[in-house]
Amino acid sequence: TLHVSTSGTDSAACGTQGAPCRKLDYAVIKALGGDTLKVAGGTYTFANVPNLCGGVTVASVVCVADKSVTIQGGYAPADWTLNPAAYSTLIDGQNTYRGVHVFSLGGPTVRLTMTNVTIQNGLAQAPQADPSAFGGGVSVDVAAVTLDNVTFLGNRAAGAATGSGAGGAAAGGGLSIRSSPAG
Repeated sequence: TLHVSTSGTDSAACGTQGAPCRKLDYAVIKALGGDTLKVAGGTYTFANVPNLCGGVTVASVVCVADKSVTIQGGYAPADWTLNPAAYSTLIDGQNTYRGVHVFSLGGPTVRLTMTNVTIQNGLAQAPQADPSAFGGGVSVDVAAVTLDNVTFLGNRAAGAATGSGAGGAAAGGGLSIRSSPAG
């Protein structure tokens, strides 16, 4: 189990109750497959942390690639008691970034389990090179997702203006599941 708080510090040793990580994406990268991230109330935004989503055309606040993790929001940062009504956990794309991207590069089964989180202001804006956009809040590619008490607010997917024809396609402002894992 790793702990994350907006008042934490990212380091090789972070993740304990007394020394939580600060950036949600940093903790996801640090997590091993099957780990649980307990996330304190607060707003988590794009951190520009090097991750496997670096080659994806739409940057994301959180990137889950080739591992299964559980993200549980709603914890009190002082004592890590669970109280999502009092300690809202927000993933905020700031109308610039996708909220969460979950994908597999063909490796093991990948699953994101997420509870007690609001994903807001995510944007999947298609670039000219690939005019299609999917999943402004959450985009899932060749992976599985389980969402419980997850709220989507103000997320968008926008296809690119191509200069000719109908333009780029877009789908799943809040959630797009494009392909489930084989088997």
